[in-house]
Amino acid sequence: MDERPYFFNSARLYLREWVERFNPEKEDFSWALVRIQMYFLSSKYWDEHSLKEIGKGLGEFIKMTEESKLCRYTSYTRICVFMRLDKALLNSVSLFHDDYEWIQPLDYEHVPFRCRKCHAHGHLF
Repeated sequence: MDERPYFFNSARLYLREWVERFNPEKEDFSWALVRIQMYFLSSKYWDEHSLKEIGKGLGEFIKMTEESKLCRYTSYTRICVFMRLDKALLNSVSLFHDDYEWIQPLDYEHVPFRCRKCHAHGHLF
């Protein structure tokens, strides 16, 4: 609950605050926090405002990682977005600067229960 990722056997573990009378059959599991890596993102888009706009285009932007804020890694940046999992994930986004278009590939980290072929929710293959 202290805003850090938890892992069990290399799989991401999602924690939520305890809710009394929790019923998993009525719970909506089609939303999740997803970390997205963007490799070789143009330096024009490394500021927090630009990353927030990219995240808002994918779902609800939560934050950018501290490593990205500090430019610790120059080959990629990482953001956290609250996303719907029952829709297909985008492979890339188009970013525009003046008259230039940049196609940015997206790499989703540890998205739970997504098919790697059809991107459907609930199965892996």
